[in-house]
Amino acid sequence: MVHLSDLSFADEVLAFEGFVLVDFYLASNPDCQREGVVIEEIAQKYYQKVKVAKLDMEKNPAITARYRISSVPTLILFKDGEEIDRVMGFVSEEELSRYLEEKIKE
Repeated sequence: MVHLSDLSFADEVLAFEGFVLVDFYLASNPDCQREGVVIEEIAQKYYQKVKVAKLDMEKNPAITARYRISSVPTLILFKDGEEIDRVMGFVSEEELSRYLEEKIKE
């Protein structure tokens, strides 16, 4: 799993060829903490198919503003540097696995 910053976002996400799932989170938010556990599992399960990354919104306001993140947690799925979808709110590991399988097949 990659921990992103305003400075590394372009190289790690926008320049990456393939799928990148970015977890936009606030460390103090309980739903974000729960989602963090799910994201860890997803990173291990999909390490060959999807690059998984996290972005702390408090520490990285420029990217947070650029993507107009207004609720947490927010997951954005990128393909070849382009946003293709986003999910807001807590998502279980089972739901997120189904979601990724569907998106990877498209």
